[in-house]
Amino acid sequence: MSPPSPSKRFTLLVVDDHPANIMVLYRVLETHYRVLMATGGNQALAMCRDNPPDLVLLDVVMPEVDGHEVCRQLKADSATSAIPVIFVTANNEPLDEAYGLELGAVDFIVKPISSAVVLARVKTHLDLARSSALLEATLEATAEGLLVTDLTGKITVMNQRFARMWKVPPALCTKTDEAQFFAFMHAQADDDHVLAREGGDGSPLVGGGEYATIALKDGSFFEHFATALHTNGKLSGRLHSFRDVTDRRRAVQSLADLNASLESRILVRTSELDQARQLAEAASQAKSDFLSNMSHEIRTPMNAVLGMAYLALQADPSPRQRDYLEKINQSGQHLLGIINDILDFSKIEAGMLELDQADLTLDEVFTSVATLQADSAQKKGLRLSFEIAPGLSRPMLGDALRLRQMLINYVSNAIKFSPVGDITVRVISLKRAPTGRLLRFEVQDAGIGMSEAEMAPLFQSFQQADSSITRKYGGTGLGLAICKQLAELMGGEVGVESQPGKGSLFWFTAQLGWSDEVTDKTPAPVSPAELERICGSHILVVDDNPFNRQIASELLEARGARMSVANDGQEALDLMHQRSFDCVLMDMQMPVMDGLKATRQIRATAELAATRVIAMTANARDEDRHKCIEAGMDDFITKPLVPDRLYTMVARWLTPQGAPAPAQEAASPQAEADPTPPPPAAPASIPPAYLVGDPEEIDLSILFGSVGGNLDKVRKFSLMFIKTMPTTLSEINDALARKDLATLGELGHRAKSSAGTVGALGMARLFQALQAFKNGSDLEQARCIVVKLEPLLARIVQRVNGVYGRDLD
Repeated sequence: MSPPSPSKRFTLLVVDDHPANIMVLYRVLETHYRVLMATGGNQALAMCRDNPPDLVLLDVVMPEVDGHEVCRQLKADSATSAIPVIFVTANNEPLDEAYGLELGAVDFIVKPISSAVVLARVKTHLDLARSSALLEATLEATAEGLLVTDLTGKITVMNQRFARMWKVPPALCTKTDEAQFFAFMHAQADDDHVLAREGGDGSPLVGGGEYATIALKDGSFFEHFATALHTNGKLSGRLHSFRDVTDRRRAVQSLADLNASLESRILVRTSELDQARQLAEAASQAKSDFLSNMSHEIRTPMNAVLGMAYLALQADPSPRQRDYLEKINQSGQHLLGIINDILDFSKIEAGMLELDQADLTLDEVFTSVATLQADSAQKKGLRLSFEIAPGLSRPMLGDALRLRQMLINYVSNAIKFSPVGDITVRVISLKRAPTGRLLRFEVQDAGIGMSEAEMAPLFQSFQQADSSITRKYGGTGLGLAICKQLAELMGGEVGVESQPGKGSLFWFTAQLGWSDEVTDKTPAPVSPAELERICGSHILVVDDNPFNRQIASELLEARGARMSVANDGQEALDLMHQRSFDCVLMDMQMPVMDGLKATRQIRATAELAATRVIAMTANARDEDRHKCIEAGMDDFITKPLVPDRLYTMVARWLTPQGAPAPAQEAASPQAEADPTPPPPAAPASIPPAYLVGDPEEIDLSILFGSVGGNLDKVRKFSLMFIKTMPTTLSEINDALARKDLATLGELGHRAKSSAGTVGALGMARLFQALQAFKNGSDLEQARCIVVKLEPLLARIVQRVNGVYGRDLD
């Protein structure tokens, strides 16, 4: 026996008072559906109420209860109203057909029947009934009340959720009086205008694709949203959805009531808290003002105290006076260290400290640390050694100043807590990436060591191993906290490994990038043969910045070279036509004629073409090097100049020669025009540690490294900088007043390297920002930068004068 057709899940009821007609329909339908039969209207009604079929095929003319009455009763009963009814009759009158459809029938089949027509229409209406049932179930499954209206405002569909939300009586649901229905809705609404504004074109609820909240008189709140319905691309009606947001609104109101209650109970306290807040803000502002002024209000006179104490120690005081002076010096150094720590900590806490990404080499960083810490280690009989892992000699990109600051903190702690033994500073590579490396810096000592409990509070603000440490060794506990925050700014972390009595190993990691500069920033020591090549050579320095010209000239003069200078490329060409030079140091960006154009003309002139030309610029990118080579330059060196690197570079391109006694050529008119005022008489030398300062103002230890550790040149060039910079600022202000952004950018470029060379990194960054304006930009942005320059210069002047014990201007 074959399995039943899947379609037999549908049940049909055939109703006719003639059995022969029933059998005709039965034979047509029984292979596809389950077919029930009734020979009268009452029997059909009873069967539909007891077990509703999926569709009824109903004869019209029958005794007692005819088909029209059966259909009317089926549609009047909610339990059977959804059953599709198809009239099957021999009467083919249009009026009878129309009357049947008005009663609720879905179709009309004329006898004698066509099997194909009957099957097609039954299937169509079963599918339609199924789709309608699915749509109705979907409407009822949603959590929102739904109402569909046509363009005239007539209600076509509503779900039970809508009826329950609006408490629509069953009798009203079956009525077709839309005016009465919407009047019922309006009567419940507390906010009349919300519903009233939805009308105006015959549709009481037009809506426009936006949410509106309706308040009801019973305290409920509905959220209403209207969506347009389209049939065949034309507007045919609207779907209105209503969401009950009563609980949410009540929760919000309850929270608001609670807040109001709390506010009323703490009204007096609020006033007190407001006063306390104002006092706290005033205190915070006072703290910020105090910290911003501390640099030149406290550190500058402290430098003067230390400088005078040092000078007094050089004046052969009596033993008792020496003891006093040494104690003043030690106390002053301790206080200066505390001030520097507080300033750095405050900047980091306020998010004002920015890392300066610049070219560096680890060898230079370690050399700087050794220079500043060697004396302290030697006084305690400690040996200080440095180890750099292989492969880390390549120039890198990072903040050398902050790396040095962290290492100095670690090394000074190691010296402080180590009675004997060695202190080793090392750096290793942890992870290599295309953009750089993650490095680990370590400082290992053989000092007193620490227990686990003592290590726990380290790297927290104002914390040390225990209070006895502070009493015995001093310190604020800020240094390690600053190291932790700096390491995190560099993408790293900090840590310590230690055991009591076995020393400690403090470490931090930092992410450093690869430098774009291809020239090795770690030259080998200058050989005597190379120095002999420089001695007696005739070198031309071409730079529009007098400060840069003088530094390069004096560094080479110190090695016996004869020097000439020019302000721009045109002056350089004029000088070269008058006399020959062994080498030309050429800046790239200059007014009148830049270095690239000047070099091309040198190469194009037969009598000058063989002259060696070395680019000397602050632009350290690889593309800048390629531009120099393409223009005909022989090599490339970046500012600020490092003495050994400069000597090696110049000697590489000089032809070996004898070393005649150095003689200074008579200055060219351009050289005589350089503003190089003689500095005041030099005092006795000062310790290099006195030069360390805030790079946001000026850190003279950077200049100390640039001039090869020559304290006299540090003094000369720092005083020259503060003497010439007011003229530069005056030119900048004039350019700003003229709204001449191109000149403003050129001045920023010219002054940037001077500020960077002396260690005024904050000012160098401002000049670099101005440099970007040479191609045009916002005048107000330029003005915001320029107004910061003069107050910053005032602090720089105060710092430099304080270091050298001069009277403040």
